[in-house]
Order: sequence, then C-alpha cells, then structure tokens
Amino acid sequence: MRRSLVILSLTLAAAALNAQTTIDTPVATVRLVRQEVISQRSLKTDFDRLEAVAKRKLTPEERRQVLDMRINNALFFQFCEREKITASEAEINAQIANMRAQLGPSATDANLEQVLRARGVTLDLKVWARQQVLLQKYIQTKQAERLKAIPQPTADEIIKEYEFNKKDYFLPEMARVSMIYVDLKDKGPEDRKKALETLNGLSSQIKASPDKFGEFVTRAVAGGMPYKASSQFTIPKTADAVRAFGQKFTDTAFTLKPGRISDPIESAGAQLTGYAIIRVEEQSPERFLGLADLIPGQNRTVQQLIQYKLGMERLQDTLDQIENDLLKQLRSEAAIKIIDEKLEF
Repeated sequence: MRRSLVILSLTLAAAALNAQTTIDTPVATVRLVRQEVISQRSLKTDFDRLEAVAKRKLTPEERRQVLDMRINNALFFQFCEREKITASEAEINAQIANMRAQLGPSATDANLEQVLRARGVTLDLKVWARQQVLLQKYIQTKQAERLKAIPQPTADEIIKEYEFNKKDYFLPEMARVSMIYVDLKDKGPEDRKKALETLNGLSSQIKASPDKFGEFVTRAVAGGMPYKASSQFTIPKTADAVRAFGQKFTDTAFTLKPGRISDPIESAGAQLTGYAIIRVEEQSPERFLGLADLIPGQNRTVQQLIQYKLGMERLQDTLDQIENDLLKQLRSEAAIKIIDEKLEF
C-alpha cells in the first residue's frame, strides 16, 4: 500500500510538473531594468480574449503581433519605472470614468472591456487605464515641444480638403416648424379619440384667429394642458425625418407654405406618435454648405470644422510617431529574447 501511494504521489507530481512546463513555458524574455518573462499561459489568455471577439482562431502572424504588443507593454512599463513616471489610483479611476462617459451614461466597465477587445487591446481595463495615464504624462513632460511644433492647417489645405469631400457638406431641403401635439405612444383607442377631439377644438379656434396658435404654444410650454408644444425646430427632408415623425407629418412640413397652419395630422414616427398641428416657419432649398456657412446644430463654420479635423489628424500622427520612436529606442536598449518555436502551442 505504501509503495502504491509513493508511486501515485510521484505520478501526480510528474503530471503537475509536466503541465506547468507546458503551460508556463517562456515564449519571450524582456529586460530593460529587470527581467520579465512572457509565458505561454499569459499569451493564451490574450489569444483567448481576442479570439472570443473575432470568433475565430488567430493566425500565426496575428499571434506574433500580440507577442510584440506584450513586449512593447513590458518595455513601456519598465521605462516608466526607470524614469519614475507614476500614475495614482485616482488618476487611473478618472481615466476609466472619462472613457465610460464617452460611451454613454449607462456604460459599464464590462462595456469598456468589450471596446478594448474590439480594438485589439488585451490588457485588463485598469492596466490599460494606467498605461494611458503614464503615456500622457510622458508626452506632456518629455515631448511637449514636439506637440507645440505641429503646424496649423493652411488655407490651401483647408480648401483642398473641402473640395475633395464637398459631398459631406450637402444640406438637404429643410423646414423650420412649430407644433402643438398630443403624444399617444402606448395609448389606446379612447385616448386617441380624446386627443383628436382636443386638437380639432384648438384647430377651430386657430382658423378663426391664427394668432391663437402662438397663445396655445405658450400655454403648453407653461404646462398643465392636455397637449404639448415644441417651438422652432428644424427637420430635414430625409428618410430619417420620415422615420422620426411619419410620412404625413414630413410631407406637410414641406408642402405647406411658410406662415400657414395645418389641420390636425397624424404622426406615426419613432420620435412622435400621435396627432399634431404644425405651423411652417421657414423652408430652405437643398444646397452645399460653403466654407463660411455655419453647420446646423453646431456653433462653428465648415472652415472651422475642417481646420479642427486636419489639426486632430496631425496631432494623432504626431502622437503615434512619438510612441513609435519611444518603443524603437527602448527595443534598442533592452535585452529581448524570443523563442519562436514556443509561440506555436
């Protein structure tokens, strides 16, 4: 019995050792300020994360790219350790909160993780956030002059960009309207009947005295009325407007002459489902926005938008170059050993 237990113990130990050897086999070592091992086990975690998003196995080339990213990450963190560039817990949490806010008010950390995987980032969320804080500090403290040297887009460059992408600045036919309405989303037949009676009554008074429309809008905005109002909003003559307000509503907005007031019409769209009386305030034909034109819904001109876009492209190109230059420098300084055959597992 004792001999059997010894044999069993040795067998289990050998199996455990063999499993550890298989899973923890080094694929690469990195040394800038200290030795760091990248093992098969850690790489498998990265592969699994990316393959879950891609819904397929990574190619050998993609596996090598993941290894290169791991090496770059290790080098960068060791570089920050050497240069005493640090990130506090508060800064890391603020970075996560900022990205979460960009995704929307209901975004969670799990949503952020999904975004990172879709971008090919294998780092855990908190590690990624720390990396971003450290990178920002490095750029601000060590590369500020390169950022200041980024040239502003010239007039010729702005004009060229505008002409090349002029179709992006096409403005469809527009109508500016005001409306009195009853929203009937999730309401039954009795509510619909009552709403139509209410608006028919208002419509009769408006026909007798068109100025009543403005009075009814004012009362609706103040609240406490069986109807609501929305004043001076613009809709485009597009399929999106039809989906938002329904075909009948959209057609009326563009066929009724400015200053005229409609009868109660049915709205069957995603934004409004019910009945409405609309007054067309203004209509404008389709056209291409010029460089000096304000962009609807934005407090800036086409020229300012193009200038901003070109400036952001140059900034991103510079940031990418700064990062590439740093990694190239660190790879030249570090001792890196890659065991290519161990990447095949």
